[in-house]
Amino acid sequence: MEKAKVFQSALGFNQSNVDELIKKNQQGVCENPATPGKCDEHGQRYTVDIPMTGPIGQTATVRTGWIIDSGQSIP
Repeated sequence: MEKAKVFQSALGFNQSNVDELIKKNQQGVCENPATPGKCDEHGQRYTVDIPMTGPIGQTATVRTGWIIDSGQSIP
């Protein structure tokens, strides 16, 4: 299933309220721990699980993935 369809059906996010999703994602990354993953020539990967409540009032854990590129110290 497409990610957009999952966000719509599970939480109520769609194109009309995508700015709210982006804001919750950015806030959640700052408030929740990052779990280190694979490190290779491309960089260090992390996952951050974010409990997120959407416009329809449902809450779900959204798993996000991040990478700090090789040679960099911030994402």
